[in-house]
Amino acid sequence: MPPARPGRWEPGCQRILLPSEVIKHGLIDEHQVVVRPVLLGGGEKLFPDAKERLDLQLIDSQTFDARTVLLRHRSASR
Repeated sequence: MPPARPGRWEPGCQRILLPSEVIKHGLIDEHQVVVRPVLLGGGEKLFPDAKERLDLQLIDSQTFDARTVLLRHRSASR
């Protein structure tokens, strides 16, 4: 990926590090994930500490370009 340009948000290859306890106790109202698919092989889990399944409901999606999508979810149990 080319270097970020000043004044422009550039998504990077990052994963979200949230304590699983915060998610497990339902303290998060909305999950937002920016996806820019790239095939690398192997890969890492987005939430490596997750021990339990959390069903999510898609509430919105926004496409930024031909490759980048923002996905907004909330817990399906709410």
